[in-house]
Amino acid sequence: MADKTKDLILDAAFQEFSRKGKAGGRMQAIADRAGINKALLNYYFRSKEELYNAVIERGIQDLRQSVQTQLDPSLEIEDAVLIIVEHYIRFWASHQELLRLIFHDLLSGGKGMKSAIESVAAAPERRELFALIRNSGKLRERDPQQLIFHLTGLTLLFLIQAPVVSEIVFDHESGDLVEARIRSVTDLLKHGLFAAYPSTNSETL
Repeated sequence: MADKTKDLILDAAFQEFSRKGKAGGRMQAIADRAGINKALLNYYFRSKEELYNAVIERGIQDLRQSVQTQLDPSLEIEDAVLIIVEHYIRFWASHQELLRLIFHDLLSGGKGMKSAIESVAAAPERRELFALIRNSGKLRERDPQQLIFHLTGLTLLFLIQAPVVSEIVFDHESGDLVEARIRSVTDLLKHGLFAAYPSTNSETL
């Protein structure tokens, strides 16, 4: 019962914060959405900050777990990057309320994201990943910070821009936006990020 109540609170808080951001979200509104009183809400989460961080952490954990199911430890780093990027595009395209929440957080300093990342990816794990990026010899960009900027820009921002870009580009024939974006980003990464990626026959024509 306790876990069910906590899930109801997190679901309600997600809806509130994704629409109004942390500053605009109200604990009473969250309690009302969850169908509980505010005293019970405060029993589970002592502050709005704690609840807000828990909501973002759950979203990032969902993303992390969904990506991990797609990866095989035997993959080369180039293939792993392509799989991650494709999955990120599909994930964010189908979780746009979570994406809106993340943008709210980033625009206000990113405290929730920092807390979530610390929670789901411990410092030793991140150091190991960053060392792999620097030392693999297979990526042109060896600065982990710049690589994160590249990949998040390629996989997230287009969803925010899409409604406007679709209106101003009259003659686009890309078909399904998500599939077109995956094809375009994959091609860009193969020819821009990787030090050397095997060419297919179609790429050499």
